[in-house]
Amino acid sequence: MGFRWMMAPGFGRVRRLRKRANGRWVYELDLRPYGRTTRLQVAEGHYIPLNHGIAQEVLASIRSEIAKGKDPALACAPFLAALPYRVADRLPAWLEMMEHRVHAGDRSPTYLRELRRYTRPDGHFSYLADLLPSEITYGVLEDWLTWLSVEQGLGPKTRANVLGAFQSFIGWLHKREEIERLPTYPEKHKSNYVPTIISTDAQERFLDEIDEPFRGPFIAAVELLLRPGEIRALNVADFREGKLTVAHAMKGPNTDAPRRGTKTGDFRVLLVSDRLAAWMETHVDRTPARLQEPLFVNPRSNHSRNHEGRWLADALRAEWKRAANAAGLPEIKRYEGTKHSTATALRGAGVALDVIQAAAGHKDPRSTERYAQLAPTAVVEALRRRTSTGDGNPGAASAPWSAPQQLP
Repeated sequence: MGFRWMMAPGFGRVRRLRKRANGRWVYELDLRPYGRTTRLQVAEGHYIPLNHGIAQEVLASIRSEIAKGKDPALACAPFLAALPYRVADRLPAWLEMMEHRVHAGDRSPTYLRELRRYTRPDGHFSYLADLLPSEITYGVLEDWLTWLSVEQGLGPKTRANVLGAFQSFIGWLHKREEIERLPTYPEKHKSNYVPTIISTDAQERFLDEIDEPFRGPFIAAVELLLRPGEIRALNVADFREGKLTVAHAMKGPNTDAPRRGTKTGDFRVLLVSDRLAAWMETHVDRTPARLQEPLFVNPRSNHSRNHEGRWLADALRAEWKRAANAAGLPEIKRYEGTKHSTATALRGAGVALDVIQAAAGHKDPRSTERYAQLAPTAVVEALRRRTSTGDGNPGAASAPWSAPQQLP
């Protein structure tokens, strides 16, 4: 009993964690190793959040019981027994499960990094962190989305992504039978973003600004509608008999990014244009020893840190920015100046949407349909150039790039 009397004054503590959405602080009663709580049961199934005063009173009561000789576990039990878990209590286990899925190849490391950012104590989930899963309702979620917009300044697309991530978390709890019902979710509103489209002439000006040894991946982006991760993942063995098999993508921006399946999980085989084939003939070593090495090697790679020489995301972005500035296209994003612009031009030239969808690797046809909306106004200049000679007479079309083709 003497030992317990001595330990009582230093037992436990009250911790201030973070602010709630209403501006009030969240306080935690830290009773480890017996548990922690941010709420107090006041009646069967009813709980109130702890403020500083209540938390200090509860801690004083527990310390008093310990000083009188009560076992610490028993002194803490009334305040911890049958305490339901909060959203914040289950997020670590969910993240751990998602990490296992990343290691298994079922999820992208980039997606996991986003989830960790959302679930930080000051992240986008913090508005909901101290609620019980059973307290998540349509109204709560609607208020949360308003908070994300007004207080956090998130746009429609990011809000939809954050809501989708939280929906995944709640769905996981439901599948594990830890909660009985799923809430009704507000509709995810994404703005109908229209990318900036450039003409094929502007694409050619851009390519001309890239030094020949660096040009290959950008020709592939312009001509074959490849995603940056797909370009970076291509190996020498993927190019055979004038055809390029696109079956992988790099799942992260850096040297440690894993090489796994494409965004849709499918593969496609594309014919390579004469220009890209000529570039690879000059710059790609196709000896058997190199078949499993990168098809596109960055000549500036630091091989002590990137022994394969595979292009990194930042290096592709920097080269695009430099060449775009030199070509007079400083405001054009890389994805829009390559894949979006080429797909729009193809649609404007009469190529069927399903063909473009197959070439671009879109799983959802709605991703391709936006090119039909852009085509009537965005490629007038490109079509005029392709159906007339330089002096304005109809006839020979100047086609600076080859349309990708989907093979059976």
